Amino acid sequence: MKQYLIGIHNYHDTNNSLPASRCQIPLNNNYDCSINFVLFPFVEQQAAYETTIYGYPTFTPTPSIANSPAMNNVSFKAFGCPSDPYFGICWNVSGGNPISRSNIVYSAADTVMRNNYNASIFPPPAGSTGSVPGNEDYDAASNRAPFSPFMWKELGAANDGTSNTIAISETATPKETSDNAIRGGIATSCGTGIHTNPKTNCFDKRDPANPNYFKTTVTYHSLRGARVDRGRLAYGGFNTVLPPNSPSCAVNGPGDTSDDGYGLMSSSSYHPGGVNSGFLDGSVHFVQDGINCGNLSTAPVRTGTSPFGVWGAAGSINGGESTSLNQ
Repeated sequence: MKQYLIGIHNYHDTNNSLPASRCQIPLNNNYDCSINFVLFPFVEQQAAYETTIYGYPTFTPTPSIANSPAMNNVSFKAFGCPSDPYFGICWNVSGGNPISRSNIVYSAADTVMRNNYNASIFPPPAGSTGSVPGNEDYDAASNRAPFSPFMWKELGAANDGTSNTIAISETATPKETSDNAIRGGIATSCGTGIHTNPKTNCFDKRDPANPNYFKTTVTYHSLRGARVDRGRLAYGGFNTVLPPNSPSCAVNGPGDTSDDGYGLMSSSSYHPGGVNSGFLDGSVHFVQDGINCGNLSTAPVRTGTSPFGVWGAAGSINGGESTSLNQ
């Protein structure tokens, strides 16, 4: 994670901005390119990056990052955690060629409503450096997070201070798509209530008798960290709302994690008691499952102090909070 953070800083030095959480693959019309992939040149994967972007139109059966000969069935250890027993298993949950997993996920801050880009709602703002006009929820979510879809921000946007702002954390990857484990899984068909009351509509999807799994009445799909190339929140992001190793939740049905443009994803790991998290200043800290998360029965705010305690404050770049993980 430390090397990944150095890669982010080197990207910033080269491009005068942080990467967008989701972007268009250079030279091609693919709007689901991840932070992981654009950081390839900065984490000693320049050859795989160039093979993919320059050969993209010729890949079969369809042009995609997963069909690149440099990506197909190659496990990139720089994105993996040794504690994850499933990391080295390449797969593609949406069909096609197997591709590497990633245990590293980007921060989408303490927001839920419209925190994930969806082309059917928002036409791709190619080259955009600002927010999408006319959508206050999307703008609010984008403005509070260090990484947002199709937005390239400078480090200076972290008004709360780089040492107080989380950039990345972990996700455990799933055993298989039919595994109902909390780690690596996503509860589906949770409805829009995941925004108005995260506790009731997401956190309580956990089985109280078996807290590592969803309740038997919950529908689920396993996507977390499943594709190193995908920039969608369900695959590669997390929210600082529910504590680490909590359930992740989607609005709609199985496998559908983007149609309403938002989700509530939690960081997770196979470490006992918490997750590693990297901050914008380049430091890495272990965050315990019991971190103060404030009032989980309230909706996120558009501006100002996060209602989700120390965890929420660490996620927002401009909430104005003075709290840190040491408090």
